[in-house]
Amino acid sequence: MAVAIFDIKKLVGKNTPQSSRDFYIPKTIKFAEQALAVGQDAEFITIPANTLLFSCTPILKVAEGGVATVNVGTEAVPDLLVTGFDINGAVNSVKTVSKLAITLAVAASQAQEQQILDKVDEIIGVLGDNGLHGWFFAVDTPLRITAATGNPAVAEVLLLLKGLDVS
Repeated sequence: MAVAIFDIKKLVGKNTPQSSRDFYIPKTIKFAEQALAVGQDAEFITIPANTLLFSCTPILKVAEGGVATVNVGTEAVPDLLVTGFDINGAVNSVKTVSKLAITLAVAASQAQEQQILDKVDEIIGVLGDNGLHGWFFAVDTPLRITAATGNPAVAEVLLLLKGLDVS
């Protein structure tokens, strides 16, 4: 039997608490509380600076009862995270566009501007463009939901956000 090369206790340290910096945020959007007309949007959460967001999965909880779709994104790119989610579909339907992608070069450029390139390298490693799934938010960024079609006034959508704090 081979002798262990590394003593994990020395690497981790005794009594050193380990914590994950990834997070899950469930956010329910109730259009009965804030109805939207076509093209209107509403801010629903702010993603903190230095966050790598991996997914935004919408789940329909209450159907609209009429034709309507929504987009989820930022003020600059309204459909960045979700495009055309049908809020008049079957209850508990899920939009299968939960993974977001940018190239490693774009992530490195954004990280370098924020002087956190070393932290991004630690997290991502050398994966190449196909290895990076997510969107990096260098500054606090409000997310918005936009009525793409129809006038949402009844539907409820649960958005599940998964991200990683890289600060």
